Parts: sequence; structure tokens; C-alpha cells
Amino acid sequence: MTAELRRLPFVVRPLPDEPFGSWFETMAATLRTTCGDLARALGLRVLAQGPLGSTSWSVQFDDQHLANLERTTGLAREVLRATTREGFAANAVQLDRRGAISLFSPISGASGRYCPDCLSDSNGRWRLTWQFPFGFACVRHHRLLNDVCAACREPPHRTALPHRLVPTPGACRNPIGHLDNGRVRPCGADLRDDRSDAMDAGADVLDAQRLIMRALSKPRIADGIWSSGPQPASRVLGDLDLLASFPRRHMAEQGLGEPRTSSGGASATHRASAYAVACRAVHDTALLNELLRDNVNVNTSYDGLSPQMQTWIASTRGAKRRATFVLQTGFDGGDAAARAAKIPALLWREWTARLAPRRVDRTIAAAALSAAVVLAGSRLTHAASVGLLDREAPSRRVTNVMRSLGRSGAEIDTLPTLLQLAQFLDGAETPIDYARRRSLDYTELLLPEEWERIAIAQNVHSGFPRRAVLARAYVHRLLSGDRVQRLPQLDSATELVTDSEVDGFTRSAPARVLSALEAVGASYLDRLGIEEPVSWHPSPSELGLEPFKPHSAGDREWVARRPVRGASGGPEDIAINTAHDGGLSIRATAVKLGLSRQTVARTRDAHGIPSRPGRQPRFHVDIEWLREQYETERRTAVSIARELDCSPTTIRRHLRAAGLTHVAT
Repeated sequence: MTAELRRLPFVVRPLPDEPFGSWFETMAATLRTTCGDLARALGLRVLAQGPLGSTSWSVQFDDQHLANLERTTGLAREVLRATTREGFAANAVQLDRRGAISLFSPISGASGRYCPDCLSDSNGRWRLTWQFPFGFACVRHHRLLNDVCAACREPPHRTALPHRLVPTPGACRNPIGHLDNGRVRPCGADLRDDRSDAMDAGADVLDAQRLIMRALSKPRIADGIWSSGPQPASRVLGDLDLLASFPRRHMAEQGLGEPRTSSGGASATHRASAYAVACRAVHDTALLNELLRDNVNVNTSYDGLSPQMQTWIASTRGAKRRATFVLQTGFDGGDAAARAAKIPALLWREWTARLAPRRVDRTIAAAALSAAVVLAGSRLTHAASVGLLDREAPSRRVTNVMRSLGRSGAEIDTLPTLLQLAQFLDGAETPIDYARRRSLDYTELLLPEEWERIAIAQNVHSGFPRRAVLARAYVHRLLSGDRVQRLPQLDSATELVTDSEVDGFTRSAPARVLSALEAVGASYLDRLGIEEPVSWHPSPSELGLEPFKPHSAGDREWVARRPVRGASGGPEDIAINTAHDGGLSIRATAVKLGLSRQTVARTRDAHGIPSRPGRQPRFHVDIEWLREQYETERRTAVSIARELDCSPTTIRRHLRAAGLTHVAT
């Protein structure tokens, strides 16, 4: 069929929010051709006779249909997909095991409501939102949608397109009989002029409809009870549908009844009233408590509801939901093992600080948060989720923290955020394979001599050996995201380090030193042939969350490193040599150049310049005369010193130098 298809000479572009069936009907009317002929020209598979149109066209296209439509219309695939429920309400789609839209998805079900004013404005073209069960009001014309055709009193747009007729946009096509030739006789009423059921919508109803449409248009919504953790449209619509069921049930119990269309669907009036109450409740906790208290029982299901709504239902029952149950039922499915490869064994420091701000043991808290992300949406045990990340972790301590997540006021947003993070990781291609990082051999990582070179280059004291061990542990944690206890110890390392010590090293180290250590990590990955960044963590903005609070590093500095061999090279080296040639002493050179005496002395020693000898003695005496006076004449040192006009100490020093024994006077 594809080889016979040709580009149509004229194509009408779909309007925003227009279903494929409406566009198809408009195209057939514009080209004045029957629906069957147009379907064959577009490459859509149809029967030779009988009613035209597959309901799958309005739900989703298969690849062959999309390829045929692209070729025959020239429209982009994204434009065509947007005319289906799968494309328009992609944020609320839930698929079954076969990959089709689930019957329990909030966008399943059908409705034939319409706004006559909108049909008149668009010359009979319909809106996709009218076909959803939760479409009940037109926010443009501030009125409720019509449920049925005024002529035949049936939903007008829920029947198949006529196979052998040229359609009329904006006309009711419900069959009301048969013609003389046996063909179906359509109603044909002009729905654009139908004002019989016109009813204005109140502010609450319009706000409810806007909230629903806003939920469909965004990946996540953070209004009302969902402000603690933005939720996808499927969860939001599930919460609203549950809350809207309570007013409808109340009206039935009061004997007011619920007007229904001939097809069995609830009318727009009662849908609007129920959803208006539901949308007020998610912004008014008092009303929400009242609704749940009077209507929730032990049989109320948690399926398809947001974690916030599940928590409210549990509290209404007088219970507090266990963190494990919240995580396991927060969403459906997900590959826990694949997710474990996308996160470190200790959750990123920035995320740990947000999700567990008051936990004393940050290492155990980080391990518990990572395990909770793996646990989300699965039926794993606590120990199994921990084992996917670190088989040697202190499992008992980690699982105890996992069970207590979300209990304190400081962790009120922790569980919803963990669920968001898990769902984000399931759908994202992360740049780091942490499962591989955890299996690498880090024995040769940052050896002591390499740390010494970094300290020299950054002009900081190496703090050897302790600071060298901490720097190595920092790079290991940066690369692996694992506990420092997993780092292989060097023979020269006499002590183990703790995660808290590494945290202290990170806080105190100058930024330039940390950058140099990150470069070491990048070089290590490059030697192993791994093309990945050294570190990474998802940005809160990608999940619709508030950004992390900026961390002020302050003026972090370490003690400067003293030069090993003085000033080697450069102008200071030349100046020291010039001062020596000029006859200046070490002290005088240091004062003149503003250097330390040690620097001057080491520089001279490096060039083989001997130290200048000390001051020569100014007193001279004949040793033979001194010997004669001392041994033969038996004179004392005091009498000799008086004669020579010097001190007795000087005489005694010369006597000792001559090897003579001093005789006390």
C-alpha cells in the first residue's frame, strides 16, 4: 500500500486540542470526498463497507499508520500524534502489560459532550478534551458542555464516521432510521445552533476544569495537597476522581438522583458539581478531612492515588502508613536492578541534606535513602534493596532508618520526593553507571607521592600521612559513591578513615585542592577507558522541585607549604646569588629581600655556596709565652689577664686551646 500512496494536493492543519476524527471529517468535507475514499488515500486500513473508523485512531497510531499519514499529508509525526489521546494526554497515560492504554488509566472512557459556541467559532471542529470523562465545562465561553443533541437526545459524536457519505462538520451523525435504499439515515441536526441546554458555569466549576487541564499539560503539578511533592497527571486525576465520587454518592443517598445520558454516562451538570467539590477539597484541608472521614472505609483502595492522598486516607482511618508501604505503592513497576545502577550506594550529598536534614549519622541516612529509591514501586524487602547497592552495608541499621523515613516534621516531603526521584531515574538515561563504578579496583588510586605533588603544585601543606589518606578517600567517594570502608588500604596507611572525617576534609579543603582531586578522578577514569563524568546528580529542577540552597564555601585555606629547597629559579634565586657576590651575609640578604633566613640558606646550599665563616677573634696571644707564664711562673689567669688587658675568660679559653690545665687561683 505504501508504494501507491501519494501526497494530497491540499491538507488542512489540525487545530490545537483537535481529535483525529474531527480533522479527518473536516478533510473529507473540504475535499468533498467520502470518508472511505479519504481513508484509503491516507493509507488507513478500512473495511470495504460498513461503518468507518477504528476507535484506535482516537487513542493511538501504530507505526505504519503514522508513516502513511506523514507521506500523504506532509504533517510531522508529532503533530499527528497530538491528535490522539496518547499524544495529547501523554502525562496521564498508563499502559497495560501489552503496551496499550490501560482501561484503568484516567484518560480512558468516552464522552460526547460539546460546546456549541466553540463549534460555531471553529466551523464545526471538535475538541479532544470534550471526549474525556472529566471534560464538563468550556473555560473559554464560561458554560457547561452539552451532553446530548437537542434533536435526537443522544451523545452526538460517539458513532463511527459514515463510510459512503461526505460528512458535514458540526452536524449530528447519530443514526435515526434508514433511507429507502437501505442506508442509515443520520440525524443531521446542526449542533452549532443548539442553545437548548445552555447553562453558565460558576467560578468553582471553571477552576476545577482549569486544574484538570493544567494537570494534563504539565509533567507534574504542585497545587494544593501535592505541593509537598509534585505529582504526575495520572495521580492527580486519580485523587480528584476519588474525591468527586463522594459528592455523587451523597446526591444518590439523598434521593436527588444523578441525571445520566441514554448511554449511561453521568451528565455534565453532576460531573461539574462533583469535581468542583473535589478541587476545593485539595486546597482546603478541613473540607478534605470531612470528605474522607464520612466516606472512607477499609475497602477504599490506594491504587492510582498519590502518596499524599494515601497518607490522608490512612490518617482518617486512625493509622499512619508505613514508609515501606508508601514507597511500594507509590507507583507501578520499575526495574529495581536497573535503577540501582543509576544511583550511588550513598545518595548524593546534596539530596541527602534535603531529604534527611536532621539525621545524625549521615552515612547511614544516605544509604537508607538510596535503598528507598531502589525499593520504590517494587515488592523487594529492605535487605534485598540494600543488597543491590552494597552487600556489606550494615543492613540492620540501614533498614531501621528506612522504616522511619518521613515520620518527623523535617521529613514531611521525603517520601513523595523519593518516589519522584525513582520515577525520574526509570525514564532517564543517566551519564554514570554506578554499578560499574562500585566494581572498579581502586588500589592504585591517588598514591602518596601523587598527593605530595598536588600539595606542592597548590602550595599547601601536605599534612602527611593523614591528609593524604583523607584525600584518597575523597576521590574514592567521588567516583564510586560508596562507603570509604570499601576503599582498599595501602601498606603505608596505618589507620582507617570514617565518612565523617571525609566530610570534614571536604568542608575544610580549599576549592583549588578539590578541583585538583577531581582532575585526578577524571584521569583515573580515562586510564580505565571510561568516558563518564567524575560525578553527577539530577538537578531538582528536572523533577519540578525547588533548587538546592547555595552552599557558601567561605575563605577556606590551608597553611602554605614551606619551600623544600628555597627559591629554585626565578628572580629571587638570582637576587640571593647577587647578594652573596656583594658580600652580604645570610641575615643581611634575608632583610634586604624580605625572605626568611632559612630560604636564603637553603638556596645558597642548593648552589653549593658555603656559609660565610663567623667573626674572627680580635685578641692574639703568644702561646709559648702564655705556657711559660702559666706553668713556669705559676701565674694565675687573673694576673695574666690584668697584664694583657683582657678578661680572665679569654685567658682560660686560650689555655684550654693550648692543652694546658687551668690552676685555680
